[in-house]
Amino acid sequence: MVHMYNPATEAMPLEKLQKLQTDRLLNMVKRVYEKVPAYREKFDAAGFYPADLADLTDLTLLPFTTNQDLRENYPYGLFAVPFDEIVRIHATENSAGGLTIAGYTKSDLTIWGQIMARTVGAAGVSSRDIAYVSCGAFSGALCAAIEAETIDCAAIPVVDGNLSRHVTLLRELRPTALVASPAYALSVAEYMEETGISAGDFRLVYGFFGGGAWSESQRQVIQEKLGLKAFAVYGLPEIMEPGIAYECDCQNGLHIVEDHYLVEIIDPAGELPVPDGQPGEITVTCLTKEAMPLLRYRTGQTGIILREACPCGRTSIRMVRT
Repeated sequence: MVHMYNPATEAMPLEKLQKLQTDRLLNMVKRVYEKVPAYREKFDAAGFYPADLADLTDLTLLPFTTNQDLRENYPYGLFAVPFDEIVRIHATENSAGGLTIAGYTKSDLTIWGQIMARTVGAAGVSSRDIAYVSCGAFSGALCAAIEAETIDCAAIPVVDGNLSRHVTLLRELRPTALVASPAYALSVAEYMEETGISAGDFRLVYGFFGGGAWSESQRQVIQEKLGLKAFAVYGLPEIMEPGIAYECDCQNGLHIVEDHYLVEIIDPAGELPVPDGQPGEITVTCLTKEAMPLLRYRTGQTGIILREACPCGRTSIRMVRT
């Protein structure tokens, strides 16, 4: 059975989607040039101006954004709105040991909720479900409250890192969905094996895992030990985590939320897009984010793009982490 929270958007015809993406990209580039001095300086230095952009094929004319840009403009230098429009700020540790900041307006949070409703809705989660959210290393689990408000699914956010307590709550509170990192899920599975707890002690049906890479064999372990169907979700703490791509019930690649993000796979050395199906660096451009939109953001992560049709009926391209 195919589950879609918003069929008109998730199965949008390609021509209509590309027109929407083009309009949003043109508006976004013009806005960041006018509102973010750091981007204006970057564009000017590269000899690029918003008027140079005509359609999606011109995306490669834009300079890249990197972690270095985030560090140089810490904490609020990349915000594109006045500070009194910021309603949430997330801070996560970056690879250099410092902090990376992401800001959100009310509109950003509304869009995030809609995206997360698509994400969990693709698995069949509804208002009848209860989501248990482990807010440990997976910072993106903080979005669970937004998702719950949008799809009316009750959320149980838990920050405590005590594994025994987590397992007790999973048994006693009887959630049907789990949002966590794959490392957390594997730790729960190991603890269950050590203590003789079986999947039958839980009521879990769905699992949504992000914030770290995992293999197909690890997915199978999680599904078997926890008694759920495991879905990969993808996002970035610098933008939205999760909230950029998600798996449908087919579990054959993550559908990119293309009405809100453009994703390129580039050659890290040559800095040009690679052919579909070849691995390269995942690069993300925000189309709708208000507070801190990033353009051609180089993630340092690798993946491939899949364009063949998915049996679920969604028309968005898919991505596989490698």
